[in-house]
This record gives sequence, structure tokens and C-alpha cells, in this order.
Amino acid sequence: MILGPYELGPAPKVGLRLMFRGDSGYVQVLREAFPSPTRWYGPYEAYEARYDWVLYAHDVDERSLCSFLDFTSAAPLIPTTLDECWVLSMHMGEGGRTPVGELVYRAKSYGEKPGDPKAAEELCELFVEQIRRHPTIQRADGILGVPANPPKSPHNLPELMAERASSVLGVPLETRLLEKLKPTDIKNLPNEEKLATLKGAYRVTGQVAEKTIVLVDDLIRSGSTLGYISDLLRERGAKRVLGLAATKTLRD
Repeated sequence: MILGPYELGPAPKVGLRLMFRGDSGYVQVLREAFPSPTRWYGPYEAYEARYDWVLYAHDVDERSLCSFLDFTSAAPLIPTTLDECWVLSMHMGEGGRTPVGELVYRAKSYGEKPGDPKAAEELCELFVEQIRRHPTIQRADGILGVPANPPKSPHNLPELMAERASSVLGVPLETRLLEKLKPTDIKNLPNEEKLATLKGAYRVTGQVAEKTIVLVDDLIRSGSTLGYISDLLRERGAKRVLGLAATKTLRD
């Protein structure tokens, strides 16, 4: 889902008034992105037919809020078991792959096809440009890419994306937090078989208690992998787990 049209303006005695069309889940996303000293009031049902909700905010940085709202208006929020899960774009559109989907296809290793380093570099730049507008990600305690087993050539794209994000945003890169113990190929399996295949495939090898962790993948299909890893991190005490990927397929 994507945040629909919104209107942000001054509100007497409060600060700012935000009216938007979209799922009420964005209210919690906003509260997490802009916590205290920002104070949020609402949501209230919008009094204008073109919007669904009204929120009021006091002591919020307007420039940062506008930047974040632009991000949520372009990046789909994917329903998963994670606290939040975002992608830059859908993988396919009406005419074939979307521009970001084409970058992922070129940059990602598929079978015997090695990933294109130039496409990977372009994708990493776009990825960081977009996610740097998300305050919760900037405050995270660690970021890591979903590891590969067997290794991919010439790079494992999720780890490359996470490394670039870490270097630009200053979020610690957790290269030793997660280990993949065996290969997994779940893309054409029913959900029950996906979970059975994922069982025992990953192991948390670092400390995550009370931390906010960002998981990076290149492409999301059903979200099973990120969901499974998220559960492992929560079992070890992670406070919040956010998922980031370049694209999402149309089918689960």
C-alpha cells in the first residue's frame, strides 16, 4: 500500500495538521518516525471527502516530515509480520519490469547469470537516496543484508545494499549478526513448504537484545524469508525489526 494524497499545513495552537488518504497503519509509522518531543493528536476522521484521516503534531520538524511523507507516497509499505517493511517499487508493471525492477534484474545473480556491478552500483545509489528520508531507519541500531548460501558472484546484492546504506547513514553494519547455514530455494513453493525449507536455514550469531534492526533484501516475493529472520531476531530480544527491499513481485 502507498500513502495517498495528503495535505500538510499549520494548525492553530498545535503546530501542524496532516490530512491524508490511506491505511490507518501509517499513523503508527509516523509516531515511530517522529517520537517525543513530537506530540501527535488523533487520528480523527477527515472532514473533507478526499481524505481519510486527520493528525495534529506539535514540535515536529516540518522539513523532515515533508521528506518522509514524500517517501511514503512513493515507496509501498508491504504487509508482513515485521514492524515495517518497505520497497522502492513493485518489480513488474503493465509493460513489464519497472525501472527499479530492471535494475534489480541486471544487478542480481540469477542461476548462472552473474550480477552486473554497474547496475548494482546504480541500484545502491537509488536505494540510499530513498531510505535516508526515513527517520526510524536512520536511528536503527544495526543494518544487515540477507546472507547468501552458496555465495553469489560477483556480489550478494542485499549485503551490498546494506553496506552502502550503512556507510552513508552511519547505521552500524552487522556483518556477523546472521549466518545462512544451507541453500534455500522457496520461490515456487506453497507457503507451508516455504516455512519448512527455511527452518534451520539461518542462525543469529550476535547480540540484538533491545535493538532496532534493519533487514535488507533485493526482492520480496511472499516475505517469508524476512518474516522468518525477523522471528529469529525477536526470539533473541530485538525490539523492532524493519524490512527494506528494492522491489516486490506482484504475486506472493
